[in-house]
Amino acid sequence: MDFVFKYVPGIILAVLHVLFLWAILSNLKRLICCTKKVDATVESVSEHEHKHKDSDSGKITYKYTYSVIFEYDFNGKHYESTHVYSNHAHYSKGSETYIKINPLKPEESWTKHEFKDLFALSLAIPVLAFFDYLYIMINFQ
Repeated sequence: MDFVFKYVPGIILAVLHVLFLWAILSNLKRLICCTKKVDATVESVSEHEHKHKDSDSGKITYKYTYSVIFEYDFNGKHYESTHVYSNHAHYSKGSETYIKINPLKPEESWTKHEFKDLFALSLAIPVLAFFDYLYIMINFQ
């Protein structure tokens, strides 16, 4: 039983590290590779409601995410790209904007509002490091 209390939290922390690292690196890759600005039109904006009920108080809270589909042309071909935003859609249907695409993979794109999400993911690194420190101090003194 000592094994469970000593190593399972470490395994959970390791899995969290891998997931956050994967999310950060995939977003950084898109940020770096998407260098070509193209004009885009917002084809659609969909709102998705996520309902959460607190088990203690019974209070219901709602969180919203928004799927935005962009249409654009590159090298004579037509592309669509979907981006998901939390809290605010930033775009409305039919609006004209620009996005950056990867010229080698034009279906891969990046919008200026996604930098906030990358920054928020990066803030999790010190939090995970703090829990790593606590885990090490408790289990390996």
